[in-house]
Parts: sequence; C-alpha cells; structure tokens
Amino acid sequence: MNRCYGGLKKYIEQNWLFLILVLFFVSLVVRLVSRLVLKCYLNPDTYEWGVIADNILSGKGFSLSRFTTEPVPTAFMPPFYTYYVTFFYLIGKNPIGYFMLEFVQGIFSALNAVLIMAIGRKLFGSIVGVLAGLIFCFYPSFIYMPTTVTNATFSVFLLACVIYYCLDLGEKSRRWCFVWVGVLLGISALNEPVSLILVPIVIIYLFKLLTIYRYEFIKSLALLLAAFFIIIAPWTIRNMVVLGRFVPIRSNGGWNLWIGHNPNASGSDKILLKDTYSIEDVKTEKDFRAKNIAGVHPFDYASEDLKRKVAGLSDTEADRIFLKEALEYIKAHPKETFVITLKKLRMFWWFDPNHSKAQHPLYRIPYFILLPLGIIGFVISKRKKELLIIYLCFIGYTLIYSLTLVAPRYRMPLEQFLMVFASLVIIRVLSALVKHRVPCYNII
Repeated sequence: MNRCYGGLKKYIEQNWLFLILVLFFVSLVVRLVSRLVLKCYLNPDTYEWGVIADNILSGKGFSLSRFTTEPVPTAFMPPFYTYYVTFFYLIGKNPIGYFMLEFVQGIFSALNAVLIMAIGRKLFGSIVGVLAGLIFCFYPSFIYMPTTVTNATFSVFLLACVIYYCLDLGEKSRRWCFVWVGVLLGISALNEPVSLILVPIVIIYLFKLLTIYRYEFIKSLALLLAAFFIIIAPWTIRNMVVLGRFVPIRSNGGWNLWIGHNPNASGSDKILLKDTYSIEDVKTEKDFRAKNIAGVHPFDYASEDLKRKVAGLSDTEADRIFLKEALEYIKAHPKETFVITLKKLRMFWWFDPNHSKAQHPLYRIPYFILLPLGIIGFVISKRKKELLIIYLCFIGYTLIYSLTLVAPRYRMPLEQFLMVFASLVIIRVLSALVKHRVPCYNII
C-alpha cells in the first residue's frame, strides 16, 4: 500500500465520526430543502395509510372500507407505517403535520446515507464507503422518497440496518447482536411484509458465514428468532382475534397476485387507460407524454362477476377470492403468465411505463449511470463471503416482485446497494486513470 492511499485512508479513519456527522447533516439539509421546494406537505396523497389513520382517530379502530359501505377491521396495510401516520395526524391533518411527518422521514433517510457509508466501509474499505454515502446523499430518488406518504423510506432504512448488523455479526458474533437483528427483522416485517423473505436469507447467510460451534450457532439463532417472533406476535394475535384467521402481517397476498395475473395485467399496480392494456402501447417516453396515457387500477376494469363476488366482503374475505381468481388465471394461461413475469422482471430492474414519475429525467438519468456501474461492481467485486447476504436479497426481492407486481419504489431497498458496487468501480477507474501519472493514487 503506497503513501498517498495510506494517507487518505488514515485521514478518513481518524476523522470517521466527523465524516459521519458531516454526511448526516448535509443529507438532512438536502432533504429539508427538497421539502421546501417541492411543497408536497401541502396536499400529499396518503392512500390507505391515511384512511386507516383517520378511522383509528375517529374511534373505528384499524379498519378500512374497500368493498363494504362502512369500515371493517382490516390487515390490508401493515401496522408500522400506519401508526406512524396516525401519530402525525395527532399533530394535525394539515401542512404542519405533514411537514413534520416528512421531516422525520428525512432524518431516517439522512441516517440511511450514513449506514450505506458504513456498509461500503465494511465491504470494500473506507474510501469506497464515503463515496457510496455521498451518492446516496445526492441521489434524486432518495431525496424525493421522504417527501411521499409511503413506507418506502423505512423499507430502505430497515433493510440497510439488517445488512449492517448482519455484517457486524460476522465480525463479532455477540449474543445481543443476534437479538438486535431479530428485532430489526420483526420491525421490517411490520413495515413491509415482503421483508419476511429476510428471515430465511439471514439464516442462510449466518449458517454459511459463522464458524462457531453448531450448538452455539443454534442458541444464537434461537435468540434471533425469538426476538423476531416477539416483535410480530402481538399483531399476528390481533389478526387472529379480530379477523378470525391466521394473518401473520397483511391480508393482501391474493390481491397482489391477482393484480399481477389477470386479463388486464400490465405487470405493475396500474394498467394503461386504453382499449388495449399492453405495456407495448407505449414505445417511447414521447409516446407516454404525447398521448398523456393515464394509469388506472386493474380492479376498475375487473369483470362484473368478480366485482359482485367481493362486494360487501371484508378485504380479508375478498383476498381469498382474489387468490383463487389469480391461481385459476395462471393455470389457464401459462404462456401469458410466463410473458408477464418476464415483463415484471424487466420493469423491476428497468422502468415502468405505467408510472409517470418513472419517466422523469431525474429518475431515469441517474439510474442509467448507476445500473451499469453497479452491475460491473457486482461482477468484479472479490468473492467475499460477506456479500452473500446482498446477493440473496437481490434474488429474493426480485423473485417476489416478479411473481406478484412491480412499482418503482419496490426496487429502492436494493438500489442503495448498487451504490456501493458502483463506488467500487468509480474508485478503480479513477485509480487506473491517474496511476501512470501519480502512482500513489493506486487506491484499490
């Protein structure tokens, strides 16, 4: 290791806490400015989160009226973010309350930048970590994300937490770390049930990574799983008591499967408002803008028979019907199912033409740069066993969404790790460019 690299690395390591504070506050200021410029807090879309929050505060409990005339008990939305929205509704269902909601999300997003810097440091060194944190700090999608009333900010943050502490387990294997990872997995699941895939991913990762005795591993794993079940158990028990059936977190599995597999399915949670509903109707971005194609929900164009079947049912009961309809469609249309699955795979890692925000240059251009760099970094990175958990997350999340439905925000928990791989490539390229002139910059 040469003098320049050693000096730069030494400076970063000696000032690591200072760099954490700088990155956090710069990220927070950037996100605060975005709120003031975009002013999303004036009239945000709150979706079902806001409806359930209203019902909670009006004394109707955790309820929703999707197919009924009056709100009925529901598990259609997961509880963590719903109660988060409810808390800020206590402040006021007004610009001040919404601004505070978005501001707190901005704090977590700024902390997320620090986490990505720390993960990059653990995997590829402090220089790569700092660059990855800076990319996250100024990446447009992650600046915009906390201005929306969705659970995406916490989905991204909690996944980064799980990855960071799993990497920490590989280094220390302390009992409290196993408990903390279990707690994080439980909170992640209560925020976004897709995170349940992390439980087997973490188990496989720890089994492959840790070299402790089998008996010690089993005890440590038992602590992790116990912490996980303690976190989710109250909500699961509530669902069994209130809904009368076993619903671990959320009662929308059949609904999501049906959205992804029905005669009008586009692959996302919207279809194109045209006589035909294929995403091939939009060949280019110009087509999207010129035709002003609106995305509508597939249920708006569901058959009258299906609408009659679910009319008056709670979403828990309706979910069974949607599951049955989806499975029957998959069985009767294997070719269409295969094609739509490939389309969803493409849209997950590329762009969804059904969403107008996915057509915005600030969404597309950075990803045009990030994706190829991330792929190259993914390929050239040394075969570190610590990377296994990230590989498994890429596979697990991709499979789940390819089998159900895709939306632009679903990729964001994984997109943050592309930044780490992209940073590795950038550092190597910079090193190669200057190495013949200033050999001491041969960083990697």
